[in-house]
Amino acid sequence: MCSTSQENCLRSKPRPRANQPVAKDVAFGLNSANASRLCSQIEKLAFLKMYGESLELFEIYRLKHKLVAADTNTYDALISACISLKSTRALDLVFWHMIDVGFEMDQYM
Repeated sequence: MCSTSQENCLRSKPRPRANQPVAKDVAFGLNSANASRLCSQIEKLAFLKMYGESLELFEIYRLKHKLVAADTNTYDALISACISLKSTRALDLVFWHMIDVGFEMDQYM
């Protein structure tokens, strides 16, 4: 038990955390967190069957992050959106983006 007269029982004031630098995307100075957020939004829109909006957001992603591959879930959502909209043009864009960034397909893609 500590009494108020003992100084060593008092806790020191917490120090604020130092700001950690965020990794930048070399091509456009955008960070990888933005790419991750865009991918998450694309997946959510496709889940909500807002296929046109998810493909529009992919266009933004593709322009800003030309050399950054999305994850498997994002590409799966985009392909599902293309199939639902019966858009071969959009499917072609998604496919060529996957090829350009060097995305390696697994057994489910």
